[in-house]
Amino acid sequence: MGVHTMYNCEKLFGKRVINAYYEFNFAMALAAECGRRGDCLDMRSMRIPDKEILSDSDIAYMRYLRDLGYMYDGTLDEPRLSRGSDTELLQRSKGGFFNTDLIEDLGIKVVDCKEDMYYWCSEYAYSCYGKYIQAELNRKRVSNTTLHILAYLFLSIELGEIPKKPIHFFYKTLETCNIYLYQSLMACEKSIPTLKGNVFIDLDEDYIENVGDMDFNLLASIASHSGKMRKWSCSEKIAAFERYGLKKGSICILYERGGVSESNSVGVISGACVVRIDDYFDGISGDVTESGKYKKKGRAGWVVTKFSVNKTKEEMLDDYYGIDEEYKSTFKDLLNPSLGSTQTFMSFENVGIGTYFLDEEYLLMPIERDCKNKKKVTIDGKSAVIDLDDVEAIYWILNQFGVDFDKEEYKRFYNNGEDLTYDMFDCRTIDTHRGIEV
Repeated sequence: MGVHTMYNCEKLFGKRVINAYYEFNFAMALAAECGRRGDCLDMRSMRIPDKEILSDSDIAYMRYLRDLGYMYDGTLDEPRLSRGSDTELLQRSKGGFFNTDLIEDLGIKVVDCKEDMYYWCSEYAYSCYGKYIQAELNRKRVSNTTLHILAYLFLSIELGEIPKKPIHFFYKTLETCNIYLYQSLMACEKSIPTLKGNVFIDLDEDYIENVGDMDFNLLASIASHSGKMRKWSCSEKIAAFERYGLKKGSICILYERGGVSESNSVGVISGACVVRIDDYFDGISGDVTESGKYKKKGRAGWVVTKFSVNKTKEEMLDDYYGIDEEYKSTFKDLLNPSLGSTQTFMSFENVGIGTYFLDEEYLLMPIERDCKNKKKVTIDGKSAVIDLDDVEAIYWILNQFGVDFDKEEYKRFYNNGEDLTYDMFDCRTIDTHRGIEV
């Protein structure tokens, strides 16, 4: 292919599956940086399960880079996009295009090289970028520019060309309120293993309260970017539900939205609960469901059981023993912890599925495991505080309280069929104050 070196994208990412457009855009930024060096990004082992996450502009930029020999996927096939002239292709790829001459001219000076970090902020960039300011720092382009700068720094560190130091992007004052400026960077840092702990997005604390729910804003951005933020029919939502791999018996999360208005079409997440999918039906066949209580032709949606999954039994017992003695009699039920549950019908009109939504009151999604929390548990008869992500914690609590659910399907869907921490020990709850099992 006439290149010096091919760099393996899977190795650089620390994973082989691209699940969102911002991960794809970072891969393309790496490809552009490889090409600038006369090299190539090898993407043959990478997989994109849902091609619908990509916009036409994303695909056009990929083809533009591939036609230049900057990335290689081992095939001539690609997500469908009508082929045009080279000029048309470049024009359609403008959303991701970055002028690498900026890095050629400035090199490491694209960031402020401090003793303990590589530091980028708009004030520094405006003082140094000269003739590139108008094209690369305007509000429509700066998010893409910083993604390419990150690719340059990341690859330079990986190749040992510059010292390994944390990379910081700082957003001051009102920049903090405009999350589109940095949400791709923040999302990549959260989802790409090799960036975690090495890249930091610092927000002005005086303005951070105006940001809102970052995770939900990112979800809305993914939906909008791929053209999914629109009205969906019942059959389309059921197809999306099944495309996510969800089915009868699945355990997932039901989010409740609030604050949707003409001035705020996204709204905020106002609540969430764990649900088990007991049944779902399309309202046409009338015989899809086995739940007689909800079986009715013309009614379409999901029958779910909601669970109040929050604390382990051990944490509930701690709540009781932390109450003042004079009030303990009021809360004796905490000595025999129970898990609240209720079954309900959710009409398809009120439920969005993952990124398939518009103004629905609820969103149904698989459990995410991008962060961990400390949970108090019992392991082999001894009290312990351990770090559990949501997949682990929910599985632990559902088992603790004897909830009827398909454990093997849960592990297949969320953990490649492998045992979770709860399966590896004797996790029966011991009330250490009374010395009994509860």
